Amino acid sequence: MILLIYPQDPTIRRIERHGKRIVRSLPSVAERIVIEPKDSSKTQAHLAIKASNDNDLIVFMGHGRSDALFGARGDKYKEAEYVDYRVIDENPELYYNDENFIDGTTYRLLAGKKIVSFACVSNELGKRLVNAGTKVALGFGKLPTTVAEFEDEWHYKNVNSHVAAAMSGILDVSFGRALLRTVKQGGNMTDLAYCIKDEIHWHIAMLLYSKARYRYMLADVLSVVEKAVVVSGDATLPLVV
Repeated sequence: MILLIYPQDPTIRRIERHGKRIVRSLPSVAERIVIEPKDSSKTQAHLAIKASNDNDLIVFMGHGRSDALFGARGDKYKEAEYVDYRVIDENPELYYNDENFIDGTTYRLLAGKKIVSFACVSNELGKRLVNAGTKVALGFGKLPTTVAEFEDEWHYKNVNSHVAAAMSGILDVSFGRALLRTVKQGGNMTDLAYCIKDEIHWHIAMLLYSKARYRYMLADVLSVVEKAVVVSGDATLPLVV
């Protein structure tokens, strides 16, 4: 069984659509768990992880950092520090912001588990999880999907929303296709990492054959993204048993 977990978050609404497509393509082995912007939903997701079989594959799709995976965010989470607490108390879900769905206090939930984290800097998180008892973890490096990330973290100038949207689409499609290919072929974590890299290589080739003005920038970034896909732990374990 695959537990596909992702948070509701206004900055990554595309993930919800993408997650639904993956589950529709794997109806007999995949189940969706959506984290809503409230503590009770986070708790239910934690319980689902704890109750899962060690042979199940946990796939997280969302935001992350080197030591954590982010939870849900309300539509107005950015305004929380400027709004009167009484307004927040009336509509807590609108201002909800959880950056610690999985962190050092909850690594134990993934002890003995297999996890794939489609999130920024989850390759470093994967090493932490394996050290804490996770059997195997696949993760990514930085995944730029906003104009600000291209400019601030990758130092590209004159980036527009079309470039960011193109990158988001390429990453989503590459990850989804690779996951489906590997599951249908009965592959393991090493195979999944290879398939992700292969899908990214294909998109790089298509970009370089295209006439898109931003093709070289995207190709360069995707080359870095591909190299940062890392498996920690026992990479021979099959995705689905």
